[in-house]
Amino acid sequence: MLSALAGVSELRLDRDGGEVRVSLYADRGGSLIADVARVAAGSSLSLTDVHLSEPSLETLFLHHTGRSLRE
Repeated sequence: MLSALAGVSELRLDRDGGEVRVSLYADRGGSLIADVARVAAGSSLSLTDVHLSEPSLETLFLHHTGRSLRE
């Protein structure tokens, strides 16, 4: 349901024991928070943290190429 939200470009799941962390990449971060909270409230998801950040050039390079700048 999260990946179907307008503006979401990528969704990554990271499992750590019994906990699942979702990283959501979107074109519009701040305005998407209400939609993410609505989806979480209407499902079995527990929203525990929201973090917004602008990507660095290194993060963008890694995201698009799959390699770090040092490789």
